[in-house]
Amino acid sequence: MPIIVTGGSNLVQMQDLDSEGQVAKKLLSQAGVEPARVIIETQARNTYENFQKIKPLLPKPAGRYILVTSAFHMPRAVGVAKQQHINVIPYPVDYRSDKPNNRYWDFDLSAHLAVLETACHEWLGLVVYYATGKTQSWFPQATVSVDKKD
Repeated sequence: MPIIVTGGSNLVQMQDLDSEGQVAKKLLSQAGVEPARVIIETQARNTYENFQKIKPLLPKPAGRYILVTSAFHMPRAVGVAKQQHINVIPYPVDYRSDKPNNRYWDFDLSAHLAVLETACHEWLGLVVYYATGKTQSWFPQATVSVDKKD
């Protein structure tokens, strides 16, 4: 079973640094994953390009793939996958709402603005992706069908 990683850098001033894909390949290799199982795409600069650039590299275009990304980013990623006709099974990670420091009230404006910035980025991304036709709905949700064998 292949492991597919997509992710480049959208930072113009840091193009000479290792991309997410290159880092993932090193980590997977160190974890003992055979290099032949790993498919890496390092040119994508955003979520839309992740799926656009990985689609031609998929071993089975009509196959199902587990999509691992941050929970806050999952709706937009699923929406783009659907629009690109890539069948994904969402596996959200990096939940931020259950962290102890997010469960109480205080007046640390700086810390709260950092959390708010991530949320605003994703909500704005959902609106822009829907308005530009990169997703079919404003808040995409996965529709996972499970094949039952008798």
